[in-house]
Formats: sequence, C-alpha cells, structure tokens
Amino acid sequence: MSEEASGEAAPLIEPTAETPLVEGEATETKEDGTAEAEDVEAPASKHEPSMVADFVLVLRADKKPRGKASKEFDFAWQWLESKLSAATRTLDVEVIDVEHESEGALKFVCVTAPAATIADYADYINYPVQFKPEELATFSAETCKLSLSDEMGVTDPWGCYDYIYAAYEEPNEEKAHLKDLWKTPDEDEGIHPQFPSRTRSQLALGIAKSSKKHGGALVKVDTLMANGTVLACFSPNEPFIHEKLEAAMTSTWTMPWNYPVDRVRAYYGEKIAFYFAFGNYYTTALIPLMVMGGLCLFSAASERGDIVSAMLNTYWNFIFSAAAVIWSNYFVSAWRDRQAIYAKKWGTLNTEEVQPDRPEYKGVDIPSYVDGSPMKYMSKRSLFYRRAFSTFITFLCICVVIGASATVFYTRWYFIAGPGVGWYDAEVEASGKYYLFTAKTAASIANAVLVVINSALYGLVVVWLNNTENWRTDAEYSNAYIAKHFVFMAFNSYVALVYIAFIEGADLVDDPCSLYGVTSCLDLVAEQLASLLVVPIFVGQLTDNFIPWISKKCAKAEEEDTRTQLEKEFDLEDYDTLLSLNEDYLTLVIQFGYVSMFAAAMPFSPYIAFINNFFEPKNDANKLCNGSRRVIAENAENIGVWASILKGIASVSIVCNLALIVFTGTMFDTWTVHHRFLTFFGGQYVMFALVNIIIPEGGKPDQAIIQQKRQDFMVPLVLQAVPVEDGHNYDPNGVQDDPEECCA
Repeated sequence: MSEEASGEAAPLIEPTAETPLVEGEATETKEDGTAEAEDVEAPASKHEPSMVADFVLVLRADKKPRGKASKEFDFAWQWLESKLSAATRTLDVEVIDVEHESEGALKFVCVTAPAATIADYADYINYPVQFKPEELATFSAETCKLSLSDEMGVTDPWGCYDYIYAAYEEPNEEKAHLKDLWKTPDEDEGIHPQFPSRTRSQLALGIAKSSKKHGGALVKVDTLMANGTVLACFSPNEPFIHEKLEAAMTSTWTMPWNYPVDRVRAYYGEKIAFYFAFGNYYTTALIPLMVMGGLCLFSAASERGDIVSAMLNTYWNFIFSAAAVIWSNYFVSAWRDRQAIYAKKWGTLNTEEVQPDRPEYKGVDIPSYVDGSPMKYMSKRSLFYRRAFSTFITFLCICVVIGASATVFYTRWYFIAGPGVGWYDAEVEASGKYYLFTAKTAASIANAVLVVINSALYGLVVVWLNNTENWRTDAEYSNAYIAKHFVFMAFNSYVALVYIAFIEGADLVDDPCSLYGVTSCLDLVAEQLASLLVVPIFVGQLTDNFIPWISKKCAKAEEEDTRTQLEKEFDLEDYDTLLSLNEDYLTLVIQFGYVSMFAAAMPFSPYIAFINNFFEPKNDANKLCNGSRRVIAENAENIGVWASILKGIASVSIVCNLALIVFTGTMFDTWTVHHRFLTFFGGQYVMFALVNIIIPEGGKPDQAIIQQKRQDFMVPLVLQAVPVEDGHNYDPNGVQDDPEECCA
C-alpha cells in the first residue's frame, strides 16, 4: 500500500547520529551538535521491514490457498496480503522474502496499522484507556466543578484520580478536551506516541480478524494456524525496551516483592503479568510461614532426641500446623484482594470479553437459533461421549500412576522386610553410613522421579484429550485442560504421601513404618516430601538452564549469524498462553499443596519452596524473553479458575493436617481410636469456624472497589464535559441545622 493511502508508517528506530535517516545516507555529527549527511552504500543484506510491525504472519512461499481463493491466487501469501490490504480500516502490509535454513522459502507478512486506524478501532470497540491523573484532577475541578479528596486515606497509596479508565473516544471538535486527558505510553510501552505497542498489536490483530461489516479483513488467523497455512503469528520485539526488561526480569537478586510486574504488563500484557504477580506474591507470602516454622523448630530443640522428629511428634507440630492452615487460607483471601487491585490498576476490573468459537471446534453448519448468524453445532450426546472417553483415559492414567507408586513401595518392602532382606548390611545402615543407598531413601527418590516422568507423559496426552472433547471457546478449553491436568497431577504428586501417612500409618497393609527405623510414619512422610520438593528443582534447573546453555554454546557465533532480527524471533519457540502458562501455574499450585496440606509432615518445606520460587521467575523470564516469540498481548481480570483450586487446597489442608497429627504422628498414641476420631472431627469444626470467622472471603478490597465507584461516577461527567449536580461537593462547615426543628 502507498503511504498516501495508508498514512505515515512508524520508523523502525528513532533517527540518531548513528542511524541513517534514509537508506543510502548517514549522518556525521559536527562540533556544534548539528548533523551533516554523507553518502554511504546501502546495505546489501537481507530485507528488514521498513516499519515497526504490529504483528507478523509467517507462511511458506509455495503454500497454496484453499477453497475459492485458489482460483484467484497462486499462493496463500498473495491471498493473505490482498485480504489484509482490502480492509476498510487501513492496514499497511509489507511482505519480506526469507530463505530459511530448515523451512525453505518463507514469506514474512508484516502488518502495521496507522495511528488513525488504531484510534478509530479503539473508539469503535470502546477499548479502555487511562486518563492522566493530574490533568483529570484539573479538568474535573475547573469544568465539572468536582473536587475529590480522601482525607481518611481509604484508597492509599492511590489518589482520587489515579487509574481512572474510560472507553476510548477520539478527540474531535465537540470533545477536543479529551486530547490532553488520555494517557500516553511511557518508555516501557513502546515508541508510538498514542497507544502502547502491546495495545497496538491487540487492536491491529483485532482488525485483521474482524468481519468486513466492522471494517476488518475477516482473516481467521487462528484457523490458518490450526490448519498449517500460517506457521507463526507474533509481535516483533522492540530491542531497546526488550533488553532492559529482560535484564530486570532475570536479575538474580531481584527480590520477589520488588519484581517489575507493571513493566511485564506494559510489554507482554495482563495475562502473562498476572502469572508473575501471583508467583512473586506467593513467594513473599512464604516468609511469615518460614519464620513460624523456624521458631517451632528452635523451640523443639529443647525436646529429647532428633530435632525434626521431636517437632513432628510433639505439640510444636500442632502449633505449626494450625499456623500453616490459617496462613494458607489467609493467603488465598489476600491474593484475591491483590489480583482485584492489579485488575483495577491495569484497567481490566469487571471486564468480560465475548469469547468467539475456537477454529478447531467441530460441528455441522447451521443458522444460529439466537440471531440467525452462521454457527457450528454438535449434539449434546456426541459431546457427552467425547468427554466421557477423555475422562476414562484420564482415569486409566491415574490407575497407572497408583500402580507405579505401589510397585516402588512393594520393592522397598521386598528388600527390607520381604524375601530380599539381607542384600545390604543392616549395621551399616544403622550407623548412618551410605545412607543415600538404603532402600528407604531410594524409594523416596524413585517416587519423586516417577512424578516428573508421569507429568511429562501425561502432558503429551492431555492436549490430545482436550482437543478430542471439542470445546467451543478458549475459556472452556482452558478450564477443561486445567481440571484434567490438575486432577491427574494431584494423584501423581500426593499418592505416595497419602499411602505412607494414611494407609501405611494406619496399619492397613503388612508394611509398618517401624520396619524402616523411624519413630513414626510422619518421619517417612517428611523424607518423601523432601524428595518430591527437591527432585523437580534439579530437573527444572537442568531443562531451563543447563540444556539451553549447552544449546547456546553449540549455536553459531554472533558474527557468523546472518539472520535478520525477524528470522531470529521466528526461530524461537511459540509461547502458548493456553498451555505453557497453565503448566507454570500448575507447578506453583502443586507446590502450594505440598506446603499447606502436608505442613504437619515437614516444618521446613516453606524454606525449600522459597528457595525454588526465588529463582523460578527468573528462569521463566529467561524462557519468555530469550526462548519464545513475543506473544500478542491478552487482557485478563485475574488468574481464572486457579484461584478456586487454591481455595480448595487451603480447605483440604485443615482435614489433611489434622489427620496427620491425630492418626499418623505419635502424639496421640495413648488415646483410644474413639477419642482420636472425636478429636479429628471436632478439630475440623473448630478450624473451619475459625477460618471463616477471622479470614474474609477476599476479592473485594476497598482500594479497588472505591476507585471503581469513583470511575463510574466521574467518567460520564468528564466525557461530556458537564458540571456535577449540586450536593456532591459536600462541605460540613457550610451546613446549618434548622433552629426550629432542632429541639422539637
């Protein structure tokens, strides 16, 4: 498209003395600071885009179009370029030829929407944009006659005019005042003067996907990627911002309470930012539990015997377990408040997007029974059979997990108390030498390794199962994926602990814990839990750091690498926010289960979790910044269904910890079974009542709710530039009681 038709394209980088203003011309800085042009040869390297693309689509150069398009175009990229260029809302399209080492001839279709197009579409879809606080306060006082104050500090540290959002409206003659009110991007949000780069990518892709009646190109990008026509869709990195953000995110000694979550949101969008916000908030929240565990361990040191065994089987364990239960429930409540504050700060509070059908959704084409538009339909019976099949396969996988763990425990028994007894020297084991080679410890490590292997194998199966179930929207697809994966991982991660604590510990099998030289089964649970926490850390460091480091060492040297920046980004992995992001959430949630549900088994588990989580965000950031293409930003209001799963785990922690103390430990050994059960059930009622009384549900913090109410009241006045009605600027000194009615 010509520049006259499309508007001025944004430069790739801002012109400086070191970067040419036009191709074939460089500048030389004089002593007085002015620049003089000097002729140089234009570079003869591969093509780079002449503009900063909002998003890039990659296709094979020889890919043929499908359907009717095959009659008009020889290649799919030609059809795609034609569709995008024909959109009513102007899109600038530039096609770059690339000869890729492994993929062959490729076409990089770089799409940029002019500033006017972005603004027009943002206005059309009512995209939320923030007001400038200072300008808003001035305009509100002068034009709307509204001056707000917060003398009681209800919304501290926010001011009355901070984080006020409104549906974007283009400034015109009637609303010229809006030009100075809309917030402009800061240095972390891109080089464009009006909208952040993440927003531009969202809106430009939205135009490409939207129908022609909405001014779009009706390019079904998701469908094209699903059928292999489009190999990749990503937003190009902005090197200057990307390098600074990567340094901040991967810095080893960045504290979790100071993690640059707002900068992550500015570059990658809310959905990814919420993951880093949750992970670092959880890590910070572990500190009080670590302190409590340390105090209890220190106090237990005065007891006779081993310090850990003394704490596990004395009243100190009861104190720590009660603290862990209250902590876990309070953490969930506090996180719900925190995510609501983030949502208000980022302009996504109380926002719900209409979910379109997934391109992979299968069904017969029928007119909609709501509005008559075309839609796909599959009968409830067919969907039931598909989902029943998926559930059955997951059940079989869980049975395999239970069987594998049972095999490990049988092998342990076989060599210690069964026919294989005597294969090692019992006196050596009793002396503590070669401890790592005993069957007891080997079984704990084997179970932890099995968890890692089973998790990887089911990770391959669960995607296929989820696709088989045929979910209509991305939200339904994501929730189904999370449900199946979490249920499997719960069995996979906790089955060994449950066996030791509640089956072996209750003498339901001929495998008593006393065979393994421990005071109680809680000691075995502690050893197993330590393995389950530590082994994944080593595996994670191996896969996230060591293997990429080896790959980097074996890669071409930079001076030998002739690829363009876009080619380098295309060669990175795709970061799927439906699958990859939920995998990262799952790891944290399972660990939260270890720390909260089995607190009575290992008082120092928060220390292991904290050390792991201190470095995990840096590993994830390295994967996101250096190992993955930049995703198109997605809005999000919270962490989704994970919050409900966390609440469920926190509730189960009450039952699990009480059972560990009453039935598995030795503190109640002298009590009858009847009294134990009375203590178990009575303790549950007391703890559930205590948790519900002292811990709020969360999710409705005053800071966010009141700011939202201010926004709802203020925005209509500001957009229309009209004064507020009398009575809203209340002055208590100006109100006088009627003397005649005062004493009546």
